[in-house]
Amino acid sequence: MLARLALLLALFQTSRPAAPRASKVALLVGIDTYAPGTPAAFAKLGGCVADARRARALLVERFGFAPEDVVVLENERATHAGILQAFRSALIDRAGPDTEAVFWFSGHGSRVPDASGAAGAEPGHMDSTFLAWDSRADGADGAWDVCDDELRSLLWALTRKTARVTVVTDACHSDGTTRGSGGTSTRAADDGRRPLDRERLLRAAWPAGIELQEDGDARTLEADRYVHVAACLPHQLAQEIEVPGTSTDGAPERGGALSLFLLRALDAARPGATYREIVDDAAVQLAARVPSQQVAYEGALSRQLFGAAFAPRPPGFLARATANGAWIGAGTLHGLAAGSRLVLRAADGAVVGRAEIATAGAVEATARWCDPPPSAPPAGALRALEESRPAGRPPLVVRIEAPAGASARAQSLRGALAKDTRVALADDAREAYRLALDARGAAELRDGVGLRLWTSPAAESDADRAKGLDAALRAELRHQALVALAGDPGALRLACKFRAPTAAELASFQAATSQARARSAEPRAPAAGAGPAYAARGTLDAEHELSLAMLEVTNATQVELAVSVLSVTEARSVDLVWPHAGASDLRLGAGETLAIPVNVTASKAWPLARPMRDRYLVVATTKPVDLAPLVSGERLRDAGALPGVLELARAEVRTRGARAVRLDGGDWGVATVDLLVTPARD
Repeated sequence: MLARLALLLALFQTSRPAAPRASKVALLVGIDTYAPGTPAAFAKLGGCVADARRARALLVERFGFAPEDVVVLENERATHAGILQAFRSALIDRAGPDTEAVFWFSGHGSRVPDASGAAGAEPGHMDSTFLAWDSRADGADGAWDVCDDELRSLLWALTRKTARVTVVTDACHSDGTTRGSGGTSTRAADDGRRPLDRERLLRAAWPAGIELQEDGDARTLEADRYVHVAACLPHQLAQEIEVPGTSTDGAPERGGALSLFLLRALDAARPGATYREIVDDAAVQLAARVPSQQVAYEGALSRQLFGAAFAPRPPGFLARATANGAWIGAGTLHGLAAGSRLVLRAADGAVVGRAEIATAGAVEATARWCDPPPSAPPAGALRALEESRPAGRPPLVVRIEAPAGASARAQSLRGALAKDTRVALADDAREAYRLALDARGAAELRDGVGLRLWTSPAAESDADRAKGLDAALRAELRHQALVALAGDPGALRLACKFRAPTAAELASFQAATSQARARSAEPRAPAAGAGPAYAARGTLDAEHELSLAMLEVTNATQVELAVSVLSVTEARSVDLVWPHAGASDLRLGAGETLAIPVNVTASKAWPLARPMRDRYLVVATTKPVDLAPLVSGERLRDAGALPGVLELARAEVRTRGARAVRLDGGDWGVATVDLLVTPARD
């Protein structure tokens, strides 16, 4: 019966003129609400439509998709039949041999019984499904879900037309669709109890002329013809997370965790980057925020993103004019802050006006026009370049602890610190710095995790103690500023990763010292807001042993760069790793990779059971710079020797205030990569 219906549909398919081919096509589906009659158990979502709209903006504005070639189905337009027919008309019918085709789904995911009976075809004998707007209305209970058999069949037809297919599925159980912590919600729907109603599907929704495959079919999707990025494994749940910030009603915005981090990685992509590079970056960022969710990806991951057929990311951030100022498509994760001043330019480079950030969320901000405001700002897309930023940093929160016998000295210290604009005193604060005195008068300063930063013996004079404490506070503020550069990528893009040295690389160092050892560096989840992270074992005695790992730095821009590398450890050591003495004129050409040897060192002073984080700041500039002032804290020997953002890390201004540091357009960039170092003697 089913075969006869499929044959009739094919025979009676009406002839229609071939759809014009396009170089880039996309179908984006976002479903937050579901049809009347859907059980109340299927919670309303808050970020799926926003995912689709963000993806559309990025494809059009960053990757050159024509607006008319990007179809978006939201809520009631995303019915079961609507999704299937749009897949046919927007993707399959428009694709040619070189077409880039994108399908993106954000919504509820579920599972239903697999009725095929094919042995081993489905984990737990359950099909993975997506919920269309009308999937669970009127008691369908799974029979009208969009199941993995349907998506696989559509992709089979699409990959017959083009080998450049990209699929993103931001839904629960979504790794099963192609076969080939507080404050979050999940995109999970209850498992359906009924298998797909194939007869209804063929009668009412399935596109004519496309074969509906079943589990057990010998044909499989060729891995070199598509890339699939899934929010999670078949047994996992996809999370929605809040994006603090600047929606029109002031409420936090929501989005799928995968969509948010993947879109951020795509926005930063360089021509020539592979899918694996992009998705790896999104996966480690997501793992740091949502450890219970593991991104799954398969297919032609070594293929260049969109065939490298897009321009380098232009300097600045996407922006648009509003009634009183501007919306900025960047936020605190990009280094912006309240008080940052921006120049806004039109597509032709003409200055539209200047604006100051009023509120900054994680990934977007609002700004007010500076005087004089523009008389008629354009309605189209703008680019915003940061010109200046408030200097200084928030004060350190310090709690003073002292026994009864040292109360007089504690009161004296409290009075002195109360006058210091770098310090805010607190009687009880989590993660505060602790200035502790004992009964004999000795003092020590520890950070929020208990690491000792400064000590003063009981016999030390009050003047010397004040001088030492002042130096310790200055050093700690400088350390904080350096660590914070991880969230300030700038315009010049670098790609960084760690690897073990090759035999030849290791041999060249063993010629100088027989104690040189190769160290592997395994990927780990990064710290929030930072770049990739790797785990390694390091020596405790760096003077006599070399524990070598190689830091690979790739110039992801189209211009030649000077590269410098700083190591900033949690134990508070700061070292200039690169360039070595006499190598300051080395330049890295566009697309070139530099392998820098790093001696993996575990500090003897590290007191905690967990590994020590050694953060490598890889600084790109268009002209060579001397980063020694960032290491020592000394004053600059040559005014203007550092780009403005790096001068912020060394600035003498003690607290955030009216004074601002001017930034230098697009002639700097900062990439970060962390080593989580565990002591080793082997």
